Amino acid sequence: MKPFFKSLLLVGVVVLVLAAAPRAYAQSCGTPTPAGQYLDSYFTGLPESSLSGRIFVFGNPSVNNGTAEFLCRSAGDISSNGPCPQLAGSSSDGIVIIAGDWFAQGVTGCPVTPGVSKDGDSPNVAFLTSITNEGTASHAGVYVLSSVGYSGTNNAFFFDAAQPFNGSSFLPVAADRIPAPRIISFTNNGDGTATTNLTWNAANTIDDCSQNVLGTCTDFPNGKRPVLDGYSVYALTAPCASPPTTSRATAWGGALTTTSASQLSASVRVPFDTTGVNCSFLALGLISGGQAGAAVSGQTVLTTADCDNDGVPDPIDNCPCVFNPDQRDTDGDGIGDACDNCPTVVNKNQSDSDHDGIGDACDNCPAVANANQADTDHDGIGDACDNCPAVANANQADGDHDGVGDVCDNCPTVANTNQADRDGDGIGDACDNCPAIANPTQADRDGDGVGDVCDNCPDVPNPDQVDTDHDGLGDACDPCPIFPNVTDCTEKVVTECISFTSTLGKGSGTVSWRTQFETDLLGFNVVTIDSKGTRVQQNPALIRCEECVGGGGHLYSFIIPKHKSGHNIFIEMLKLNGVVQRFGPAVRDCTP
Repeated sequence: MKPFFKSLLLVGVVVLVLAAAPRAYAQSCGTPTPAGQYLDSYFTGLPESSLSGRIFVFGNPSVNNGTAEFLCRSAGDISSNGPCPQLAGSSSDGIVIIAGDWFAQGVTGCPVTPGVSKDGDSPNVAFLTSITNEGTASHAGVYVLSSVGYSGTNNAFFFDAAQPFNGSSFLPVAADRIPAPRIISFTNNGDGTATTNLTWNAANTIDDCSQNVLGTCTDFPNGKRPVLDGYSVYALTAPCASPPTTSRATAWGGALTTTSASQLSASVRVPFDTTGVNCSFLALGLISGGQAGAAVSGQTVLTTADCDNDGVPDPIDNCPCVFNPDQRDTDGDGIGDACDNCPTVVNKNQSDSDHDGIGDACDNCPAVANANQADTDHDGIGDACDNCPAVANANQADGDHDGVGDVCDNCPTVANTNQADRDGDGIGDACDNCPAIANPTQADRDGDGVGDVCDNCPDVPNPDQVDTDHDGLGDACDPCPIFPNVTDCTEKVVTECISFTSTLGKGSGTVSWRTQFETDLLGFNVVTIDSKGTRVQQNPALIRCEECVGGGGHLYSFIIPKHKSGHNIFIEMLKLNGVVQRFGPAVRDCTP
């Protein structure tokens, strides 16, 4: 929702800036009053080369855009609201954006009075038409019929509000084909004419009433604004071998008849050539705001031809070129079972997006071709597009958006399209706390994200698994993290010995001592301490360490001139940080 409100505020800024401009035209609004798609929505499927459109006030069509340009056919075009946005694309991509302003010169009237008019007032209607495949026999008119009420807060009409809203943005809308008439029966009048009975599908309209995101529909809340006036039926007579190639309404002349929006059938009298040389071609147009649209539908032909020789003339044959004399139509959609791409599901338009011969309405993979409709897990989703083809999951939930459904994803919350699982424990490598050692339970008692079976400190959290001495025990729980396979790496003197011999002769002795794990030593002193605690240093200068900081141990010795038993001789170990540790007393005649 945030991007939506951000856009809304930006529009407000634009309105305020434009408000400073001088009034453009006497019939227009006195202040900028935008009408358009300003929240990043747009229309598709409207070929710009045949585009026609009109914006008017619902119930008062005399107030309309007149000669002012309210449509953006491509980025950089100039509409009455200024330069068209990049979102309008190119002049041949079928993308069209409404971007007009009732303040502009050329409009005929102003729909609202700023500060007086309220939300929902004077709904604006956009009636746009264009033509696909113009110049060919497969021509067809397309249209958008959209309406929105006034936003008093912004003094604007947001046509975005008529389009689907997904919670954060308004989505594009594709133009619909103008419904083509279908001949349900005809009677040869014997005078070169035939009375032809027609029917057609209802045209679709969009508005802001069902969602009412901006609160701009107050006239038909939760309903449908009736902006379609009705339908026009047109006819052309031409050689059957040269059917019309245009959907331009002006080329079809005046309407034979018109109906109201609620009437989806008509009976018309048209020329009828029993020789089959000339045919009557019929098309349908739309009427809104009291005016007919500029395009008509694709054509239906009235002829005596029977393409499939099944005894049913093509105009009323529900499968004109597929033999079906019984005209069976199980789903009642007007398309015979023999040629219906969904014979048991209504789909009058026979849409088949993936061109696999199965209509979208009954295709278990409407966007992926799968003519065999294989569905191994019987969940209604075809194998070709099922994100869990062997496990039923009709909702196709895929929380991590990796293309693998949650019910069969070995890491349902972590994207891993390849589903790699090298230890074969059913937990994907991407989320396995021991990817190389099978542990389906994922037990992790210290909660550090590393499973117990591969954790080098299973009871002490250490997600980094650092093991400096490479002994398989993590530093966090290794009593001696810098020396492998050692349970006590305390820096200390481990043995102190005194002998009764030395090079100085009788009465002297040799003090020997061994260290382990020297890591922060400066050196040693040999001292005597009598019963009163008096300390006497025997070495005139510090006895320097040998390993010091390298981590190894060493054997040291020092000669003292006189001693009795050694019980009062001690070794002082001096550390680099000034700390002194005392070890002893020395033991007679031991081996250090």
